[in-house]
Amino acid sequence: MAISYKIVNPHLNFGNLFVMGLSNSVKTYVALAITTLFPLKNWYIVAYAVSGVMSYLYKPQKNKYTNTWAINHAYRLNGLLAVMTRKGRSFPMPVHGRGEELFFKQRPNGLVLCSTHIPLSKVALRYLMECGFKPTVAIVGDPSVQDSIAVWGSLEKIPAIHTGSFVLQKAKRILQQGGSVVALVDHHLGDPYSPNIFRLAEKLNSDIVFFDAALQKDGTVDVRFRESEWNGSSCANRVHQQMNELYQHTANLLQHYGNSSYFKPPVEVSELSLVN
Repeated sequence: MAISYKIVNPHLNFGNLFVMGLSNSVKTYVALAITTLFPLKNWYIVAYAVSGVMSYLYKPQKNKYTNTWAINHAYRLNGLLAVMTRKGRSFPMPVHGRGEELFFKQRPNGLVLCSTHIPLSKVALRYLMECGFKPTVAIVGDPSVQDSIAVWGSLEKIPAIHTGSFVLQKAKRILQQGGSVVALVDHHLGDPYSPNIFRLAEKLNSDIVFFDAALQKDGTVDVRFRESEWNGSSCANRVHQQMNELYQHTANLLQHYGNSSYFKPPVEVSELSLVN
């Protein structure tokens, strides 16, 4: 995903870590088997089927939303696609997209592509790039990422800027030049949102477009891009309203996966920073 954070949980014991390591090893071997034994055109559909089985075998960790088989399936598939992409070959995926026309209008004050840590978000970014729009940069927090991020199943990558003391200044320069910035505003799905990118967009009058991706029962991925209703607004609560827009979009996505609960709407804005 565009921003990823490595957070150490002090409550994890050795058993938890062993299961996590085993799961990662299994994911790597499964992805290797798929890319070795099956033709390129079948990589995705096999990964979809196998990840469904894996979601039964490996229980998800406790999160701030209700874990279901459906969302666990999406996360397992996301993990396989990430490893398979490292093979350096482009492979097809069944994707249905809506809202790509939003990216072919003038954005003189720049554009923020905004989402949360939902599974398969990089499928949405791949779809967008295949439609002819490549984001200028993505903000990342993972120190293992060098100068770009991969998008699943594609040879193309998106340039990256790392979180740090000057990340917002870098993003500001890009937006002032009419560029676009990808940002995920939570540490993990269900965590509070950082208001920083929303505040920067408000200050520069940059537009925000929300995006998500939803795995369907037939294996297709539905991708949606939606423009914020508060773009161009100079009202005092634009930041709060846009954060709540994103909350509603994410809550609806979780309902698609059978989740009936989610953390409270971001009425009280967290002071989490992109630079942490």
